[in-house]
Amino acid sequence: MPSSREPPEYGKPPEYGFKDWFLFLAAITATLTVCVGCTAWVYGPLFTG
Repeated sequence: MPSSREPPEYGKPPEYGFKDWFLFLAAITATLTVCVGCTAWVYGPLFTG
């Protein structure tokens, strides 16, 4: 039984749209924001005295 989707072409990178790149960058930004915010909250009193 043939599948409805064609197999991916080898040697060619997958093509992603603007929405995919935007979600990827937004997820990275959100993760870094949470990490930096938590680090600043934990270590803030150490540096501010």
